[in-house]
Amino acid sequence: MNINNLVRLLVEQTKLEYQLCPRLQGLTVEQELNGLHEDTASEFNDSATEELDFEINDEKVNHDDEDIRSVIHSNYSGTARQSNAASRQGTARSVTSVAMGVGEMDQEDGRKVEENKPVRPFLLLDVREPDEYLNSHLVYSHTYQHIRLNRAFDYETRDMLRLKNKPGAIIVLYDEDESLASRCATTLTQRGYDNIFMLSGGIRVAKIKYPESLVVSGEPSMERLEEGEVLVLERMLEDNIRTGESRSSRAGTVRSSRLGRSSSVGSRTDLSSRRWGQGDQPIRTSTAMARRFR
Repeated sequence: MNINNLVRLLVEQTKLEYQLCPRLQGLTVEQELNGLHEDTASEFNDSATEELDFEINDEKVNHDDEDIRSVIHSNYSGTARQSNAASRQGTARSVTSVAMGVGEMDQEDGRKVEENKPVRPFLLLDVREPDEYLNSHLVYSHTYQHIRLNRAFDYETRDMLRLKNKPGAIIVLYDEDESLASRCATTLTQRGYDNIFMLSGGIRVAKIKYPESLVVSGEPSMERLEEGEVLVLERMLEDNIRTGESRSSRAGTVRSSRLGRSSSVGSRTDLSSRRWGQGDQPIRTSTAMARRFR
């Protein structure tokens, strides 16, 4: 999986979460009970459903795009139903609690937030050393030291088991430059995983193409990207795609010109051979001429 496809997945998943779970934006319980969530709704509330196809270039769709599209669509259909059901249950509990005169609903509200929180259909695993992970890692990623695969048992995390071979779910491995991630991906594939992907170029390419918002440091305390960071990533994604398209166009032009020059050279060679009366006959070498005059 290339970095552009991964960022596209992160952006669209985060938009979806803002639509389904505005509470993670800092919406208070009182605002939800008073129906004020419509005034503080995210600007992504409508865009997540309208842009689920998220094809920036409609003419070229590769295999990774198809995989990512299926991930978003399958996750949306499931989490939307879960969110609506949890919202109805939460409203019923809130009304009952108010009628009974319950003043504090911290425990009940915490359970509601957990029910509304979408389950991400992807898992990012950093297979480098833990200190390298703390120094810099991709957002939403978890540390998974590569030597853990040396175990015959207990090498899988709870999140890995949750997404293992699940339809519409992917597990992406990355390191600094693919040297470790490629071996880890091979090992997991041999152990029965068929939804393992490796990030092309590793975090080194991610830092170059996305110098803002994508790579963070320290403990993974961020539950999700801020709206401004999502917009920054989306803008850089469009820029990188346009840059890639222009490079492909220039490469095609160069190949065409080279083919044109080679064909013209071939034509001049044919004319030269006809001019000397050789045609398609083999050219005599100096060795052949020497043998002739012995």
